[in-house]
This record gives sequence, C-alpha cells and structure tokens, in this order.
Amino acid sequence: MFNPDRKAMFLNEYPNDLTRKTYSSLLKQLSLFEEENNKDLCDFSYSEAVESLISLKKKTVKSLDVARCIIIKYVEWCELKGYSNTYVNSFKLLNKHDLQKYIHQIANKNSHITRDRLYEITNDLYNYIDKALLVLLFEGVRGRTEMENTFEELRNLKKTDVIKEVNSIIVTRNNGDQRVIQVDQRTMDILLNAMNQDIYHKMNGEAEGKFAIVPLKDTPYVLRTLDVNKQEGDDNRISVSAINSKLKNIRQYLNLSFLNPTLIFQSGLIERCEILEKQIGESLQPVHYKQIFRDLKLDERQWFSLKEMHLAFKGRK
Repeated sequence: MFNPDRKAMFLNEYPNDLTRKTYSSLLKQLSLFEEENNKDLCDFSYSEAVESLISLKKKTVKSLDVARCIIIKYVEWCELKGYSNTYVNSFKLLNKHDLQKYIHQIANKNSHITRDRLYEITNDLYNYIDKALLVLLFEGVRGRTEMENTFEELRNLKKTDVIKEVNSIIVTRNNGDQRVIQVDQRTMDILLNAMNQDIYHKMNGEAEGKFAIVPLKDTPYVLRTLDVNKQEGDDNRISVSAINSKLKNIRQYLNLSFLNPTLIFQSGLIERCEILEKQIGESLQPVHYKQIFRDLKLDERQWFSLKEMHLAFKGRK
C-alpha cells in the first residue's frame, strides 16, 4: 500500500471493523495506481482521478460513486492533517454524469484483451524488453500479490530459465517455489530477442540526442533496467518501481490507458478458461476454476472471482 502509515492512521479513524475492511480494500486496489504515478491519492490531478476510478472496473454508477465518496473522505482527511501538496480534491470535481460516462467506458471498452490483440500491441513497441513484460504477464508470470512479493516471478526470471527447445520457462517465487509454463511460439521469440537486447531505445525509439540510446544492465535476468551507474545494492533484479514505470510509459507511448498488469494477467486467465472449456466440451465447474488457480499456484479459494470474470466475458461475446 502506498504511504502505508498514513493509510493506517486514516483507517484507525473508523472503529467499525467492516468499514475499515471496506475502505482498506479500496485503498489497496488503488495503491498500484499510486505507485505508477509516484504520488498519493490526495495529490491526484483530475485526469489521474478519472483513470484511477476507471481502473476499479465498477459495473454500476452506484458502486463507482461509493468508491469515489470513500476516496473523497480520505483526501479530505489528508488535507486536514496537512499531507496534501495541492489541497485540490479532484475526486470532488466528478459528478454523476461523469460517473455514468466512465461506467459505459468500463463496460464496453477494454475489459479483456485477446492474445492476438496483445501481440498486435507489442508490434508497436520498439524494445523487446518492453514486449517481453506484456507477454509474460499474459502467460501467467506474476506471482503473489503481497507487497513484498509484487511481480516476484517477473523479477526472478533468468535467461537460463527460458528453454527454447520446448517453448517453456521456469518461473520462481521469492520463497523458492517453482513451476514450468508452456508458452506460445510468439512469446518465445519475443523472450529470446529480449534476452539478446543490450541497449534500450528511449521513448519507444523516438528519443533524439546523446541519451536516446542507453545500455541495459548486464545481469542474468530477462527483464533488466538501464545501466545508469546508480547504486542499487547487491540485488540485480529489476525493481517493482521500474516495472511500474515501464508499464506507465508503454501506456503513454501507445495511448492505451486501459493497458495495466491486472487486465493483461486476467485476460490470460480467461484464455485458459476458454481453452479448457473447449477441451471438455461443457461449461466449467468449480473444480475447473480451482485447477486453473492451482496450476498458477494461486489461492484456489478465490476461484469464484475467476468464474465471475469468465462468465462476464462470455456474456460480452
């Protein structure tokens, strides 16, 4: 959670356990958006407020307005405590008409992305390192969602874990757990090119001048950062903030505001559901959704959320 101590103090203002849990869940959902923008909700601009609300993917105006009201309370609390740098509560500037418009966007635009569409998007990216980040998320490479394990499987993926002979990769979590993933040939081609990339073209290849091309760090990992001689300790893995920064830049380069890691990862899950349903020739049952979660070493107790996503997708087909 972004600024966790501040958020904890805000939540302690509410003695009711259910209220605290509801508010905390919402703030956790928005923490990734705060990380990507490197600022607290209380300092969000109007456009950032809009994008953050859209990212919640609420299905009704009422549910989106409830979320907005909670955020307004938090921003007002930050202003009262002197934490705000702008003292502008951008979330207050949104009205019911605005919310209705964004609900329409959420329902009809980019709530899912196909594998073919993802590869089309990667064709517009200059650097194979950036392409690799997107396709890995779709293939189910992410890891657990606790703050200390954010993007662990992406960060831990080494070049030696990529087995081109059988189109497989070995993914590793921070606790040492491993699994093998079969990947699409197009994904493998992107990974091999990313592994061989040693210079990075800034601004998606459109930067000019002396620093338009920068060397990548020489590390054993597939995803690497720019070699700018900054001291980062002994950990040669790409940082969580660097991954978030890459994703934010990709969205800006391609003008695809909807393209976030959750959407890409969940789209990969839906593809797994569709493939399995076609294989068995009937609608998926709880046991099937649980198996998909087990295959990815995710908490199978959350299987119902996958079922809801899958059924919503089928309803839009």
